[in-house]
Amino acid sequence: MLLHRSSAASINPVCMNLNQRLASHRNQFANYHQRFIKSIQELNGFVSWVIDQAYPKRCLMCDGDAGDEKLCKPCFSELSVSETLMTRACPRCALPADPISQQSAAIHDAAAAEPKQESTKSHLVTQDCKACRQSKLEWDHAQSLWIYDGIVKEAVIRCKYTHNQSLAHHLGILLGQQLKIHSMSMRPSLVTHIPSHWTRRITRGGEATHGLAHAVAQTIGVPCKRILSLRRPIAKQAWLRKSTRSENLRNAFKPSLSWHSFGASNLKNQDVLVIDDVLTTGSTANEFCRTLRSLGARSLSVAVIARAVPAVNASSKTVVSSSIHEC
Repeated sequence: MLLHRSSAASINPVCMNLNQRLASHRNQFANYHQRFIKSIQELNGFVSWVIDQAYPKRCLMCDGDAGDEKLCKPCFSELSVSETLMTRACPRCALPADPISQQSAAIHDAAAAEPKQESTKSHLVTQDCKACRQSKLEWDHAQSLWIYDGIVKEAVIRCKYTHNQSLAHHLGILLGQQLKIHSMSMRPSLVTHIPSHWTRRITRGGEATHGLAHAVAQTIGVPCKRILSLRRPIAKQAWLRKSTRSENLRNAFKPSLSWHSFGASNLKNQDVLVIDDVLTTGSTANEFCRTLRSLGARSLSVAVIARAVPAVNASSKTVVSSSIHEC
């Protein structure tokens, strides 16, 4: 018995010494890792500076001279032609009023000019939208940067492929900037995106909405997490009959493995901002938000680069959308 106790007493200091040495090695490794990451970041910054000095910046859309910007003036002007119109859209479904008349625009401008009547929703023309009045939407607020047509449609399609991730990142920054300026009622605590199935990510070489969401989150200063993933591939809603659309999306989403790894099994008290590239009828976004609601999300907002609309008058120009992507 005495021999056993003495052996145990001699082993304990050895174990403590070993644990201390392991902890010391872990700390050293962490310090080396941080220095390595910092060195890589500094090297990347230097390489980027050299490239910027050697080659002029090119427009992400037309590859023309963009000066110090990501987009040249002609491309940016054409992309943002509907931006003012979309800031006056329905706050629930993000569709422009049917279409917004000059009288409605005048009411908006007059309200915005009155400092004594400031409101977080002063930029909204109407809360009573004929398009979504009878619709059951699982989200509370929706915002779109532009109308899905023309060069905007081309930009959204380009962003779906990995070799255009710089464009997707920049569009995400522009969306985040608009949310900060025009959507003061949207105060998310978490940003996520509507995912693609892994088979589609392989064929496209990436996932556009992932880059968009991270750019938006970085711009507004909110964490970004992949919360849900797809259980199975889903067909494009635009290609299906109305009778089969609901079945196509039923229980299509589930909590992702990365979300579970954070030890968060629900979204209680979370105000979630959902990012996607384009919103058409809202079927996919509705099912996605329904799943988030079941996990306990307190409020849900949807923000997209483009909103597909049947027809709208923007800057004396009729824009007709023909969507290829159903959200």
